[in-house]
Amino acid sequence: MLKDRFMPVRREALWFLATKRPDVASQPLRSALLDSHISMRDTARHFLTLAGVDSARAFYIEAVRTSADKQRPTAIRGLGETGEKTDVELIATHLNSNSTKTRRAAAYAIGKLDTEGQLEKLTGALSDTKSSVSREALKALLPKARHVPLDDLEKMFANEADFHIRHNALALISHADKWKKVPALLKACADKEIRLAEQAAQALRAWSANYNSSFAEPTHEDFRKISRGLSQFETYLPNGFAAELRACLKIYFK
Repeated sequence: MLKDRFMPVRREALWFLATKRPDVASQPLRSALLDSHISMRDTARHFLTLAGVDSARAFYIEAVRTSADKQRPTAIRGLGETGEKTDVELIATHLNSNSTKTRRAAAYAIGKLDTEGQLEKLTGALSDTKSSVSREALKALLPKARHVPLDDLEKMFANEADFHIRHNALALISHADKWKKVPALLKACADKEIRLAEQAAQALRAWSANYNSSFAEPTHEDFRKISRGLSQFETYLPNGFAAELRACLKIYFK
């Protein structure tokens, strides 16, 4: 049961050993601390004393440094779940690993420990050639999207990067400040990639629907950029959006 591919079966077996047969639970618990599934790692961490582990954080730090390549990604994830901000330095070295799983685990762990302090590293991971790594960075960055430099995201979206990179950059742009993101979204509606153009159009429709949820006011610079975007890309915008946006701007700039 401890080797079953179905996680609930492994977890039930581990819980039984820890509560009913603690005399033979030590090694299975230590192995479960490095299980690929977070629920198994979390369950094992309930029984650190039985596993002969004083500190989950110390266990994972050692595992990150000494584990075989196959186990290192789960060790990194475990450190992200139990570590401190100071552990980011150790984890970040693995963002350049040749292993996709290791880079993805590093992005996950950094996101758990210090997203706001590591925006540059996570934005770099957003540009990873493997979609799973980029997606992990996106999940970490989304709650802090307004802190990610918009210029960096626009450059990432504008270049000839892979579709998944541009898709994820546009997703973050869509979560930027209310007025700052509009010029980039207007331009994205004219993108040659239909899926990205529709993604941008959907973001503008969401902006319109949620307009009254924020009382943020546009600056003169926002007004200039939006006006320029409207003149260039109006024909690509959702039906009626250009007129609606102009009406909104007139409230502030008559």
